[in-house]
Amino acid sequence: MSCGGGLINAFSRGGLHGNNKLLCIRPQHMSPAPRSATSNRLNATLTSVHWQGDLTHLLCDVAGEAVRIVMTQVNPLPRAGDKLALYFEPGDAVLIEVQ
Repeated sequence: MSCGGGLINAFSRGGLHGNNKLLCIRPQHMSPAPRSATSNRLNATLTSVHWQGDLTHLLCDVAGEAVRIVMTQVNPLPRAGDKLALYFEPGDAVLIEVQ
């Protein structure tokens, strides 16, 4: 499957090939992409940064869709408008068929 121009590997709970699916990933399972990542990499633009205790919430735009990631120990802190590459492990993603 592709998303935002990138190749995505994820577990699917049934459904037919070619049907629309929703990609579900918990925000804390996303991180900046390692340089070696060629799949499960989403190119994003940071829209805002919010703090909640020791957690940093980064709100990003990925191909027109809002994506939130949650991190600890963010250093250096990115700024709104920065381009980011986000990554998740295939086992942390689930595809759900949408009607």
